Amino acid sequence: MQSINLGTGSQRRPGWTSVLVAIAALLVGAGVTYVLAVMGAGGKVEISKGGFSIEVAADDSFSSLLEKALTKDEVAVEAILASRSYYHLSSDKFLSTLRDMDPSSDEGMKIGNALRRMLANLEGPFQLPHTLSQADEKLLQAFDALEKTMSGAQEASALIAALWEHNVEQKGIFRLRAFPADIRLLEHAPDDLQVIFACSGGALINGRKIDVFSEKNSNTLRGEIHTDPSYFDCEEPAIDVQQMLTGTVPIPLGISHEAFGKLYPTGDSTRSEDGIIEGIKFIVYPRNLDPARSKEN
Repeated sequence: MQSINLGTGSQRRPGWTSVLVAIAALLVGAGVTYVLAVMGAGGKVEISKGGFSIEVAADDSFSSLLEKALTKDEVAVEAILASRSYYHLSSDKFLSTLRDMDPSSDEGMKIGNALRRMLANLEGPFQLPHTLSQADEKLLQAFDALEKTMSGAQEASALIAALWEHNVEQKGIFRLRAFPADIRLLEHAPDDLQVIFACSGGALINGRKIDVFSEKNSNTLRGEIHTDPSYFDCEEPAIDVQQMLTGTVPIPLGISHEAFGKLYPTGDSTRSEDGIIEGIKFIVYPRNLDPARSKEN
């Protein structure tokens, strides 16, 4: 195997210019082509530049040469490609280039439309169930911006229209949900059956209407949420909306003994191993929604 040296560099690690010169020599260098032609199909030549070297065979394709260069020094070769706007899909440079792209430019519109089509078709990185993962706050801002664009428009956004319909019909993400309750009996709570105490600072908002019911006998307490620490002071951290919506964490609720007697008139309730009264759930209603005219879907 013959060796061709393209010169030595002063640095231990070749810069991207040096690597580029080496790759260019591999592809178009007349001396390399001549040597390989003389040596025949089995011939090999080693090209070197500073600390970078690569072995070239007569039957090497462009793809195999690039693969060898990447294997030899992936970082340097990727820097060369990035200088010509060619990136690895997982490259931070690729992602930052997308973020900084002018959406009004021809290139930005082309790429933006392609990404939007993927999102609309739930393809690629937008496949279910990961479509809206980690996009919560920005998505809400996008909805608000979409709402503002409807002012004076001839036609409302199809997305806003669909969400509004779901809200009115209480379906999809707007359906009424039943959550598991961790009922605590309060010794000094008012006997008012319509007062249901919840932890301060949690998912349940003071004044909202609520139904607490037993899955065992269908008895229901229909009342109003009160967050009054003087009656019901939760020792554990309050459970927020995101935790509550999983439906896996029982939400602490405080009621009087009289209210509990309405749920279980015969005293036939049972407790789980961790002391929670089993089979009690609740539905909390949106503001201004009449529970008497609503039902869980």
